[in-house]
Amino acid sequence: MIDLVAHDIEDLQLIELYRNPIWLVADPQHPLCQERGLRREDLRRFPSVGLRGGWYPVSQEHLRSRGLWSRPLRVQRYTRGQWEGRCADGLTLGYASPLMLALNPGLQRLDHELDFDNGAALLVHRDCADSAPVAELVAELQRRSRALMRQHPQIVPV
Repeated sequence: MIDLVAHDIEDLQLIELYRNPIWLVADPQHPLCQERGLRREDLRRFPSVGLRGGWYPVSQEHLRSRGLWSRPLRVQRYTRGQWEGRCADGLTLGYASPLMLALNPGLQRLDHELDFDNGAALLVHRDCADSAPVAELVAELQRRSRALMRQHPQIVPV
């Protein structure tokens, strides 16, 4: 899922590198961690992180339709404490990719599929998309992506 507003990308070219699932996560002490077959109704009882200002409108709509994205945060810049760290209260639900889950061993994946994915991409101005430096950069990023895929099989090439 590409989560950009169309008017923002008319002069840009998107080069996708890989895709990965997004999982619902929580602190290991969260009441839902021991539950199986979680339903939307189970999730709605707990706060879940989101962003204010419509930064990711497609993600927001998708997660809200599942009873999530209930506690929008004022985040100017990503920090672990403001995003994944919110789950440390033992009640707040969050989201993590395979890479973020590996970097945050204090989070536990919940038994609920979000049917949601994201990934990594490079945005370049259309005027230079076919240039040699961009081609070299893409080749290097693809090489690094393949290394990640070997460690995390849920990450797939595009």
